[in-house]
Amino acid sequence: MTPHEILFGRLEAQSLPFWKMLQHPTVPNIVNGVIATAAAGLVIVGAILAAGLITRHGKWRVLWTEWLTSVDHKRIGIMYIVLAFVMLARALIEAAGIDPARPIITTCGSGVTAAALLLALQIVGIDNAAVYDGSWAEWGAVAEAPVETGLA
Repeated sequence: MTPHEILFGRLEAQSLPFWKMLQHPTVPNIVNGVIATAAAGLVIVGAILAAGLITRHGKWRVLWTEWLTSVDHKRIGIMYIVLAFVMLARALIEAAGIDPARPIITTCGSGVTAAALLLALQIVGIDNAAVYDGSWAEWGAVAEAPVETGLA
């Protein structure tokens, strides 16, 4: 194994959320790259902030003894519920027949909820997704724009 494989495993530059934006700087790639990079950055900042607050307040021992190694059925249940929601989201995506290998475009009224859906897709491991940032506010303003209803 090379030192890169030992440190990073299968992580490559193409795995980074902004890589496609840098390689092919088209407007959709830039928009999606900025959104994905912001979402990934928010997760990283949140993790660093949580670790910093736990360290500042000296709660690592409490976290370890009271939560992570707890035999309290309520606390174990809370941890399993959080994990279950992530697994449920992935199962719903697969049950809906959404193929993660095909591009997924999220939409909503203005683009805000679509960005949250994109983040959820990223969390469950689907990175072939994009946000139609104009969403229905833009599409619905065009009278000639085709609209399909019903199940996809």
